[in-house]
Amino acid sequence: MKNKKKMKKLFIIIGASILAVIIIVIGIILLRNNNTSIFVQTVEDLNNTWAISDQTYSGMIVESTQQRIFLEPGQSVNKVFVKEGDKVNKGDKLFKYDTELLELDVEEKQLSVDICKNSLTLAENKLEEYKEIVPVAEAPTQAEPDTALDSEEPEDISPEEDDNESNNNETQPIEPEEPDSDENEEEGEYSDEPTYTAAEKSKLVRDQELEVKKLENALGLAENSLDAAKKALEDATVYANMNGIVKSIGKANDSASDGSAFCELIGNNGVTLEGYLTEFDLDTTNIGDKLTVTSWMSGSESEAEITAIDDYPAENAYGYSNGNQNTSYYKFTAFIENADGFEIGEDVEIKKQTENTQGLVVIENIYIRTDNDGSYAMIDDGSGRLTRTDVTVEKTSDPQYVKVTSGLSLSDQIAFPYGDGVKEGAKTTTEYHYSLF
Repeated sequence: MKNKKKMKKLFIIIGASILAVIIIVIGIILLRNNNTSIFVQTVEDLNNTWAISDQTYSGMIVESTQQRIFLEPGQSVNKVFVKEGDKVNKGDKLFKYDTELLELDVEEKQLSVDICKNSLTLAENKLEEYKEIVPVAEAPTQAEPDTALDSEEPEDISPEEDDNESNNNETQPIEPEEPDSDENEEEGEYSDEPTYTAAEKSKLVRDQELEVKKLENALGLAENSLDAAKKALEDATVYANMNGIVKSIGKANDSASDGSAFCELIGNNGVTLEGYLTEFDLDTTNIGDKLTVTSWMSGSESEAEITAIDDYPAENAYGYSNGNQNTSYYKFTAFIENADGFEIGEDVEIKKQTENTQGLVVIENIYIRTDNDGSYAMIDDGSGRLTRTDVTVEKTSDPQYVKVTSGLSLSDQIAFPYGDGVKEGAKTTTEYHYSLF
């Protein structure tokens, strides 16, 4: 008995001790939360514009300079301005495509755009109609039929009474009453307008919004196709992109056949360079842009000019960029006029200044969070308290960084947006400290 009392007393002491420890820990945590300030630092200190400027790529010197032009299926040549052996300068006319098919293609693409616009307008009008629907109340659930009444036996009717009633009905037909058209119209009994509940209206609106979105996408594709057709028509005349000699040239009215080049030029000097652009740099890169090329072997440096950019992603090109390995790459060709120190087949380093980085914000993407309302960052509101600021961002060729195009300036004080206490209204500090809790 004494041992049981001692054990019971021991358990009580242990339980009380554990409870005291829990209370102390909770108190420390609460005290810490009430007094913890969230560390913030200026965006400028975290800015890394190098992630979008001075992009470095690998490339290769592939051959002596030459220009090859191939005809696409359906293309034909209307006029040829040069002959084999002619010397040409950069910008000289070589030949001109037959524009009849190109003009027809523009007309077809324009018709597609018009059809898409008309369909989109009709869909948008229908969406507005659905949004203006005033929903009706849900129909009440019908009560169960009274089975007791249904089961009652009909009253017996004598044959005489039945005959009399039949005779009366035959001799005195009942005239139907004319409905009060005004009253029925007011009650909506003869209305042809469909009615919808709130749930039915919501579904109509959602489905129509999806239809509008599909038509908007279709219109965008049609407009892109029209732009490409117009550009092809504008570019009907082909020019030499370098100084050289006409090695071969086809004849007027020729069309694509055996897959050989319709026209081929050989450069007087210089070399051709091949490299790869990421999809993120594609929009800011154009034919004629300048590159800085450095030889890995000799250390020679020279300027190159982009002469061609492929329209479709290249396969197995991931080793040609030091950026995002999950993106697409597009092959480009460039001309190096001063090729001293460069050899055919050697690898080279290519640098391109993509844009003016002054004032741009490029930070690690871990400082940007995203929820149902969009992307945002946590910054000091100017009074020592955290606040949310909505931002818009763009991807860069380096997956670790994003470019913030709005919502954040270099002078803002930004916080790491994860962890306990990181919420709107929390105190901020510019003094970094380490805590065990």
